[in-house]
Amino acid sequence: MDEVDLEYYLSFRSKATSREDVGPSIFVDTSTDRLSESLCRDHNLIQFVGYSSDFMRYLSEKIPNPPLVEERIDAGIRDLLPSSVSHTASLQLDADFELVPNFDVSKVSSNKFYYGHPPRWRDLSANLDISRREAARAINEVNGIAGGRRIIAMLGPTGVGKTTALKRTAYNLASRGKYHVLWASEIGRLSRSTASTIDLIEGPIILMVDNLADHAQSISDVLGLAERDDIIIIGAERSYRKNYLDKMLGSGGYEEIRFRALNLHEIDSLIDKMTERMLVGSNKVLSGSKSFIRSLQGDPIAVATCRVLNDFRPLSRIVRGLVDASTEDELIVFAMVGVSEYCFKGGVRRAILARFCKSSAIQNMLDRRSGLALRYVDRNKEFLATENSTLTDQILIYLIEQKPNLVKEAFINLSFGLAPFVNRKTIRARTPDARLAGRLFDFDDIVEKFLGGEAEEFYDKSREVWRWNSRFWEQAALLMLEKWRREPESSRGKEYLEESLQRARYSVAIEEHPFGLTTLGTVLMSVAESMAATGSHAFSEGVEVLLKAIALEQKNGRTTQHPYSAAIRGAIGYLSNGGAVSVTQKHDLSALAQHASSRWSSDKDIKDPAERLLRIV
Repeated sequence: MDEVDLEYYLSFRSKATSREDVGPSIFVDTSTDRLSESLCRDHNLIQFVGYSSDFMRYLSEKIPNPPLVEERIDAGIRDLLPSSVSHTASLQLDADFELVPNFDVSKVSSNKFYYGHPPRWRDLSANLDISRREAARAINEVNGIAGGRRIIAMLGPTGVGKTTALKRTAYNLASRGKYHVLWASEIGRLSRSTASTIDLIEGPIILMVDNLADHAQSISDVLGLAERDDIIIIGAERSYRKNYLDKMLGSGGYEEIRFRALNLHEIDSLIDKMTERMLVGSNKVLSGSKSFIRSLQGDPIAVATCRVLNDFRPLSRIVRGLVDASTEDELIVFAMVGVSEYCFKGGVRRAILARFCKSSAIQNMLDRRSGLALRYVDRNKEFLATENSTLTDQILIYLIEQKPNLVKEAFINLSFGLAPFVNRKTIRARTPDARLAGRLFDFDDIVEKFLGGEAEEFYDKSREVWRWNSRFWEQAALLMLEKWRREPESSRGKEYLEESLQRARYSVAIEEHPFGLTTLGTVLMSVAESMAATGSHAFSEGVEVLLKAIALEQKNGRTTQHPYSAAIRGAIGYLSNGGAVSVTQKHDLSALAQHASSRWSSDKDIKDPAERLLRIV
């Protein structure tokens, strides 16, 4: 019933892709014949002969007292909300958040945590993790807050233990009983309705958000709409996404906690924990060899754990061994899941993988019969991620170098696989598929990094199924803009710039969104800069478009650096090349530069160009 197009649904379903661990799919028809029998046989459907009313009556007889949907809401979330909250709002909060337990959950735990699986609450209860300075600092920061709103970002490279430290912070804060601590699920979203729901909860609230950048825009919306003051947001994010956080939240809009390298005390503690559970792969550790222990200094904790498990082999050898021991079927599955997880931590639907990959390979990886293990990230077992994100990043780097065509195939498969799950409605609802697709096409952060010179082929092959999508054309425009920047004076470079402008205009023609308008403004500023003597028209249009982007953002209750930066840097380039501006434009540019310099006063990347533009105009 969720499918708007039956053919799309059936294209994803066959005998090989249907699963026994989820409910059956039922084909209801008033008669049976060879065609319907063949349909059910080919797609592993159960046929019910009768009208839909007959089917519903049959269900009522078999299940006379079906459980109510709201009964599935977690008891903790249900107790947290007053009775006045609607069922819809309660279900949404339950889908997006988990109430962190404030008691000792269980002493039963498994070794999955040491193999790269995110910690569960019972793992933290059993103290499988080691004490980290960063978690202690976050807890102290919160305890020192008298009230008000705060955003704390725990930043570090892949593998330093951000998720574990964030979860430890959440668990310890919840155990004090002073706060309601809510953990955002991996495929959850912070919608505008979240603000009105949390306003009704009594007592101070802490929202814990892993992969903070994925939610930065929503956090800005929630804080703008929520009326309460006693709300703290603590998140973790990879260091390289700090620039994005700065643009969405402002560089002074949050406090940073930076992860540092493991010290010897933390390394000793890690080895003690793993020795306790008989997970050490080298007798030299057991004999107390200091050289082996010191060799872990400087390694991220996930890499150190992996090396302790694998007899202290260098990570490159571990990665090469895993790839060499895997089949081509497993590698394409892993590449698709790994790329998805790099784009969006909620992973990818199993149904999308099943369309392009062998089900046996997927199941082997879920059952850990392959070195490249997968895991479910949601309670309904629809979305998959890799079990060890640190190894995943290193394996993807290895595949980019050694098997670039396989990585390109993964991107193209994901593009075609996501298409049936994304439309304008799902984009507005910020579903996991829509968020993954948005990141998958991101030229600067994703596509260029993974595909390099093959990026153009990826966009070309995706064009037919994504031509309706403004985000696709916006990123395809940035591809052409980058190609122009590499050879700006050649005739071919000028063609790239013209193509970039055409694609950016088409993006805005599909939808007037601040992102698309900012991209169009950026391209127009590049056109004006390249022909400053005669480019006043392009410059005027560029300023107009960027002002419209800013106005649209303000209308939606948010302010980001993107359009300000594009206007300021574009104006500096245009004026430096001899371009002229009108009195009105001088006024507009001065106002933009003054606002940016004041709004992001601690961010030199925008403050310095803003002050330079003020001096020029």
